[in-house]
Formats: sequence, C-alpha cells, structure tokens
Amino acid sequence: MGRSRLMSNVWASLFGIPLPLCSCGVVPTGIALRKSGASKGSTVSFLTATPQTGVDSILVTYSFFGWTLSIFKVFAALVSGVVGGVLVDLFDGESNRKPSGLQNEKELEKQVQQEGLREKSWKAFVEYVFRDQPLSLRKWLLIGLVLATLISMLIPKDLAQSLNLNDNLFLSYFIFLALGIPMYICSTGSVPMAAALLAKGFPAGGVFVFLMAGPATNAASIALLYKTLGKKSLWIYVGSIVFCSLFFGWAFDTFFPGISTTLQERLSNQSHHHDHGTSMMAYLQYTASGAMLLFLSQDYLRKGLQLFQGNSDNLQSISIEVEGMTCGKCLVRAQGALQESDGVERVDLSLNGQGTVQFQRAMPAKELKEKQALALEKVKAAGYKLIFKS
Repeated sequence: MGRSRLMSNVWASLFGIPLPLCSCGVVPTGIALRKSGASKGSTVSFLTATPQTGVDSILVTYSFFGWTLSIFKVFAALVSGVVGGVLVDLFDGESNRKPSGLQNEKELEKQVQQEGLREKSWKAFVEYVFRDQPLSLRKWLLIGLVLATLISMLIPKDLAQSLNLNDNLFLSYFIFLALGIPMYICSTGSVPMAAALLAKGFPAGGVFVFLMAGPATNAASIALLYKTLGKKSLWIYVGSIVFCSLFFGWAFDTFFPGISTTLQERLSNQSHHHDHGTSMMAYLQYTASGAMLLFLSQDYLRKGLQLFQGNSDNLQSISIEVEGMTCGKCLVRAQGALQESDGVERVDLSLNGQGTVQFQRAMPAKELKEKQALALEKVKAAGYKLIFKS
C-alpha cells in the first residue's frame, strides 16, 4: 500500500471491505495507515471501500434483501475504492516509494507490541466477537431502526409515484445522493432505512445510491480528510464516490430489471409472515434476536429512564480525556472499562477521547480519589490512558 500503483489500491480496498468500520471510525484508521507509509491513492481506496460494507453489513443486507444486492454491494465497494485511488494517483499522486514509517521487520514487531495492536489470546478473540463487536453495532442499528420506523410512519405510500421517480430514475439517484452524502449513518444502520424506503415504492437503484453514498462519507469526515489529504485529493475522493454511486445505481436498475418489484415483494412477504404467524423455530429466532438487541442496549435504556425520572441530580460528573483510541472498537473497550469501574454510573465518551464520567453519588474527596484510581487502572488494563480533567 506504500506505492502509487493499481494493485496497491486493489489491496487497500480488499483489506477494508470486510472491516466493520463506519464512516467515523474509518477516518482515524485511514490516517494511521497514511502515517505508516501508505500512499495517498491507497489511503483513498481504503477510506472509500471500507465504510460502504463489512461482514456485519453484508449479513444484515442479506437478511433484508437477499444475496443479489449484498454481493453487488461488495463489488461496488471494491470498484469505487479502486477508482478513487487510481484517480488520486493520476492527478495528485506521489512518486513510488516504500513505506517510510517502518524500516524493518524488527522495528515493526516492536511497534506492534508497544501499541498493543496484536492480541494473540483466545480471550481477546472471544471478547471482540461476543462483546466489542456487537456493542459497537448497537447504537447505529438502533438509530437505523428508529429512522426506518419514522419513514414507514411519515412518508406517504404513494410519494414515489406522485414524484414519478420510477419513470425518472436519474432524478431519484440525485435525490438519494443529496440525502446520503452529508448524513452520518453507518453501513449497517443504513440497511433498515433503505428497506423502509424501498417498501414505500422508491426505485431500487436510488435506494442503492443511498446505501453507497450514505455510509461512504459525511460532513465531519470530509472536514478532517481535507487536513490530511489536501484539497485536490479530497475533491477526487468525494467526486469518485458521487460518480460511482450514480453509476452503480444505474447499473443495478439496468442489469437487474424488475428488481424493485422483487425486493418489495420480499419485504412484503417478510411483513406478511410476521403478521400472520410463523413457525415455532422462526418465532424463537425473532424473540432471541430481539432479546439480544434489548440486552446490548440496556445501558441506553437505563440512562433514558434515569433522565426521565430525574435521577441524575445526585450524580457527580467529571470531565475526562482518554488517549490512545483510534477506532470504534477502541471506543467500546474504553467505555466498557470505565463502566465496569466501581462507583461509575454513566459514561459519555466520543471517538476524539473527550467525554465525561458520572459517579453514582457525590462523595468525599478521599473516596472520589480512590474511585478515580480504580478507573485509571481499568482503562490502563484495556490499553489506554485516562486523564481526569476536572
């Protein structure tokens, strides 16, 4: 990935496609790759392909739409990533060079061990699969489900027909493009919204444009990438996403004629089965999935109940900063470490490391200092540095 060539962009896209990183978490990861010697083109390829899909998004997309759209989505992410990287290499590239951040294998091994990037234990593997990864998905999946419900409730059934979008497909492409680019929604959370829009009669190609452009970028990441890649590469990055979204939206409608009707019937059949009875196995599956989602979201529900009941008056709030986070997984681990600390009731932490921690009650200075020391140790054990600012 350190050279300006086609295969570097292909490898960067392939490397990013399965990673479950949203359009926020992918930015610090891409910047880290850039600082470690990745070329501008490879960085743009990674930043373009990664947020569009991931193993989590592929499975969620399949559950709603089937394999046709899921596989086409992966293919579109790969091509759009390569296109963006190649264009950057052509118009804002660098001379071919080896990665400058690391000089040899011993230095690489030393840095990996120091930064905690390699976790070989089965415990770390199990924690990531069954704790960190599901927890990192819950927020945006819930947001997507809520927005999908609002779409189903508020958008008239005949809106797409009244706008004549099925006969004017390119108008629908540009509408969904304008909706998707500034929006901050991850690839998993965008799927329920896309399903709700499709069920309302919007053409599949337009919905596919939203599935590409929505997760691929947002206003916040654009501002950050401007400082990292420069103006020219940023324009190429955004322009390639716009072009590829429109192209693949058109390609989906062209090469899969009648797909809108097929997918709408699929969604309708799913709703019909929910409404008119299911097999016992399917019922158990739906119940278990719902229970798991509620379990993963229990802290959000508890916080909302506390705010509703006005129980936050006795909480002692302290501003904090956590150093060493680079992605959504880091955020989940740091939050989890804080929430497991004795006396901590609520944690609000953002990916930039800034946030607040609230203890269960106001307490004497000596007791508070002891609780803070325990929290420091918990966060340190997770691999990060905690600083109490006030």
